[in-house]
Amino acid sequence: MSPSQSQKRVSSIARWCTSAATMQQSNEVAYIAYAIASALGFSTLENIGFIYQACQVESASRLAITVCERVAIGAPLHSGSGILLAVNVIRRDLRHEPLNLWQVMQLPILLHGTFNFFLFSLSAANGNIGWVHPTSRISVVLCYTFTIVMLVTVYLLVRDQIRKHHIPLRRQLMKFH
Repeated sequence: MSPSQSQKRVSSIARWCTSAATMQQSNEVAYIAYAIASALGFSTLENIGFIYQACQVESASRLAITVCERVAIGAPLHSGSGILLAVNVIRRDLRHEPLNLWQVMQLPILLHGTFNFFLFSLSAANGNIGWVHPTSRISVVLCYTFTIVMLVTVYLLVRDQIRKHHIPLRRQLMKFH
């Protein structure tokens, strides 16, 4: 085999390896995009239910508050949970780390469950069943403080998980600009 033929083969192998690595990164970004889309779809259905319920029993101003809360709180928390789930699915399916279903889902379940438990408990403490807006001033302050803490926590967890597991999200998203 001549030197030029071996150089061509090495070049072909290098291109194939680069292509395979790029495809792996694209698949990882696709997993995250699918997870965000699914989470936002679920959030939308949930929001429709909350808004429908609010239309039945609340005034126009309370309905406006419900819509704002659901859009400002529900969508980011569901998206963050979806990204955390996607990172674990990427680790299991694409990187072949030995994770079982519980290991994949535990962090999103813990975050979403903690958030729901706190809000439902706060509503029950105000004499409401289910998610009905807190009425006392202290309950409203507690509710919004906890929500801000949860939003910041989800953001930091998503950022840390993406960095820790070297998911090339930023590089891939820059290609779309």
